[in-house]
Amino acid sequence: MDLTRIMTKMVTLSTTVLLAVTAQATSFQALSLKEQIAKRPTTWQAKDNHLTQLSLEELRRMMGSHSQQEDTGVSFAPKSALQMKSDAIIDWRNHNGQNWVSPILDQGNCGSCVAFATVGVLETQMNISRNLSWLNPKFSPQALFACGGGACDMGWFPSAAVNYLQATGIPDEACAPYTMGATGQDVACNSICSDASSRSQKIAGSQTLNGPDAVKAALAYGPVITTLSVYADFVLYSSGIYKHVTGDVLGGHAVSIVGYNDTDRYWIIRNSWAADWGEGGFANVSYDDESGVGNEGWSMSIPNSAGAVAFKNLSDRDYQAGTFTVSAESTFTNTTSLSLQLVGDKGETHGYTCSQAACDFSIESAKIPDGRYQAVVVANAGGVEVARSEQKYFYVMNSTHAATSLSYTGNAVDLSQPLTGRVEFNVNAQSSPVPYTELEFIVTQNGKIFRDHLSRNIAPLTVMGWRTPTVPNGTYQIQLLGKIIVGNQTYTTDGGTYTVTVKN
Repeated sequence: MDLTRIMTKMVTLSTTVLLAVTAQATSFQALSLKEQIAKRPTTWQAKDNHLTQLSLEELRRMMGSHSQQEDTGVSFAPKSALQMKSDAIIDWRNHNGQNWVSPILDQGNCGSCVAFATVGVLETQMNISRNLSWLNPKFSPQALFACGGGACDMGWFPSAAVNYLQATGIPDEACAPYTMGATGQDVACNSICSDASSRSQKIAGSQTLNGPDAVKAALAYGPVITTLSVYADFVLYSSGIYKHVTGDVLGGHAVSIVGYNDTDRYWIIRNSWAADWGEGGFANVSYDDESGVGNEGWSMSIPNSAGAVAFKNLSDRDYQAGTFTVSAESTFTNTTSLSLQLVGDKGETHGYTCSQAACDFSIESAKIPDGRYQAVVVANAGGVEVARSEQKYFYVMNSTHAATSLSYTGNAVDLSQPLTGRVEFNVNAQSSPVPYTELEFIVTQNGKIFRDHLSRNIAPLTVMGWRTPTVPNGTYQIQLLGKIIVGNQTYTTDGGTYTVTVKN
């Protein structure tokens, strides 16, 4: 039995808590790994991504999955149907010509992979159970993680996550927007919205899946949660069929499996490391890989319903200006009208109605104050409420200029002195009446861009990091920009430019 793999399963590590990592952190040897991969025959390609900018300690802390099952040390693929060539292919991203899988997200600076994998499966199973690929509900990983028992520095158990879903359920994202990815800090369960229980979705049941054959059988009905041991080379995965080549185990991780391909013998996984990792956030992992993906899993079933009420074009954290359209639909057969309700953070309310089961509400945002709004659609039958949608939150900004400020300084490092290893910056990103959409960190030398990284995990006060070994020694200009993007309009705040010297 491999003691290292057993300990990997037992020890839970969380994701990138930048506030806790020093500039002397061990460098992740991305270049060395790529050189080793290039020397060996592989079925996949490696490239840099935002994760290769992290230190080894930070990457190890990304792994937030416990397993409550002992690792038996057996090889990944036992002699079973997985060893047989067939034409069996399931891919819920293209099932009957439609994509049923919820969008890729970024867990950011918290070991919350279990919550993201669980929520991803729940959202997709809701699409499938209602037979509405466009439904795309958005539930709150933060509420699940904070209230269910997870912690950024400790991670969680997949089995505990599905048990919590069945016993308690979780509310929509608007009830508890995800902030832990920006700060790396846990939040209290009592920080979620006060009416969370009435806004929560439960599952009807779950099943523990022991072995690849059970996982494959469950995939006929929708995606499942699984775990894997992450090796260092997996961080560099870009495309192809991944199979471990080189590098140490970084820790345990949770993802969802959204399909498989028996012809080419691989699982299709949905990760929570943003869309610049892998194939747009997804990966194909070989049946013969030693990570253990597909060795265990958890499926879930959704309670029956006579219909659904949902937004068709409004997503959480949308930014709106001018006149815009909010589309919604009810599939309850007795629906006679829809009502759209908007509630601002200061308590102001705005209502709209239409006498149909599918409506396009025209919103003149100039008539309502700038700021954050929660939206819900109510389906009515003869004046009696039938059902209501999950709540969404979005921002209105018609102002020419928002009240913004942006600054950054070295965190326990003098930027006027030669820089080495990982450098951190204290960032103050204040914006009102709406938050920044993204922060952009740019490194240039003589007009040539060496680094251009976008972050959408943003908090007013946070810490960002830069691994200087990713550029040659020399003199550079570094710049931080804050952007508010509303439609085709981008409002940019310049956080300042420093000239720094890199000397590794």
